[in-house]
Amino acid sequence: MKQHGFEHAFAELVEAAALQTEITHHRLALEWGQMVFTHAVQLWNDIEAHETLAYEDKVAAQVHMLDEATSSPSSSTAHGEWAWRGSAWHGRCFAELSRAA
Repeated sequence: MKQHGFEHAFAELVEAAALQTEITHHRLALEWGQMVFTHAVQLWNDIEAHETLAYEDKVAAQVHMLDEATSSPSSSTAHGEWAWRGSAWHGRCFAELSRAA
């Protein structure tokens, strides 16, 4: 009888560990999404504040920014990789704004 109780408890622990791993992956995906949206809002505001751009150029830059933001691979989980890609993305968009001005 004790053996059966031990096996049942062990199976529950294994199931709980698997569930915790799955929840951790979901949390990381949500955190990554939050970083992307925060960065997108920051860039959007930068575009809006760029006074030397015509309205049409601002809209074009915003559409381009949204295209790039939504085409980023959501499977990336490495924060360092995202931070590098995010800053490169922001730099490219701001360079385009400067050329258009």
